[in-house]
Amino acid sequence: MSKANLGDASSRRPKFICMHAGPRGRQYGIPLALARTGMLARFYTDACITGTTAQWLKRLTLRCRRPRFVENLLGRTLPPELLREQVRTAWLYSLPRSARHLLGRFETVDQYLHRKIQSDRFGGADGLYTIFNGSLELARLAKASGLLVVHDQVLNPDVGRILREERARFPGIERQTPHEEVEEGIRRDKEMWALADRILAPSEFTRRALVSLGAAPEKVALVEYGIDELWLGRIPNPIQGRILFVGSVGLRKGSHYLAEATRILRSRKVRCEIVVVGRYDPEVIRRPEFEGPVYLGPIPRSQVAEEFLKADVFVHPSLSEGSAIAHLEALACGVPVVASANAGPVFTDGREGYVVAARDARALADRLERLILDRPLRQAMSAAARERAKDLTWPAYQRRIETTLSALGRSE
Repeated sequence: MSKANLGDASSRRPKFICMHAGPRGRQYGIPLALARTGMLARFYTDACITGTTAQWLKRLTLRCRRPRFVENLLGRTLPPELLREQVRTAWLYSLPRSARHLLGRFETVDQYLHRKIQSDRFGGADGLYTIFNGSLELARLAKASGLLVVHDQVLNPDVGRILREERARFPGIERQTPHEEVEEGIRRDKEMWALADRILAPSEFTRRALVSLGAAPEKVALVEYGIDELWLGRIPNPIQGRILFVGSVGLRKGSHYLAEATRILRSRKVRCEIVVVGRYDPEVIRRPEFEGPVYLGPIPRSQVAEEFLKADVFVHPSLSEGSAIAHLEALACGVPVVASANAGPVFTDGREGYVVAARDARALADRLERLILDRPLRQAMSAAARERAKDLTWPAYQRRIETTLSALGRSE
């Protein structure tokens, strides 16, 4: 059904095609939300498995250490609400590039999925749901076909400019992105926003950045993410002074400012341990700018949950995010959060944690020290964090998605 036909179908919700490789950190949260609200036409992705296959893999590897590829596959388990007939996969394109080249497959998984969606003529959907400006050409075709376009701005749109500035401050750590490449990305973003009927922002920080870069304010809707309600049922057992960060190590994540805050706390003789869970380059963490925290590296998802339950405070000094799912997981576990304003915080400064300026390692250290030493304050913030998390669950996220996207159908 085309956009033009939605006017006489106000009783039905528009149905969307959604496409992305991997679970995207929210365990297929976007297609799941669309499916649960009756607004998913089709979901296009790469390698994934069903719940039945996941159970079989778990039983098969019950008595041995699971290989990394098995853990990765288990992390790509589709929710049961995503019906087989709604999902289109591209397993071949999940192979390493060298293997695909041997088979004569030179395009990326995104290129293949875009081509597949076009050949399927958008699967009879009313609209296209995009999350990257790499889908700009597909969005142009969707609009030319009279379809709705919804764009989810999953990352702060001026991240490229912020990273260029940071790489100039700390040269030699990461490859610098050419100025022209960054500005071309922003130009594509702006065209995507112009095409979109609705732009979703996961945090107030991202919403402000969208508007400041030229997105029409009336198109932008704040739609905060959600996590599984099971997180609220977990029983925390915090270790005083154990400070947790979950995410990859690098300049965008502000890892060097976290390391500096660690050294400040050490100089003040504050008894604490800052633990970093996530991928890192061994050469990078050997640099003096990153000295201080304990780097655990990537660990299985089940163990990440255990780390949250042991944490006294969660810290996130990122220079640019859309909104970090790890914030939500920390809040649900009753862990106060100390985050930079650029991390897309979804909590209130001084209630469930603290918001500090990006790049301010001293402010970061001050807030962490206060939470570690002031136990009544930490307990009050812990209780407030769990209360805030109740509005950041999957059902709450799905209600926000339903309200925002259903209105598109009614307005046509």
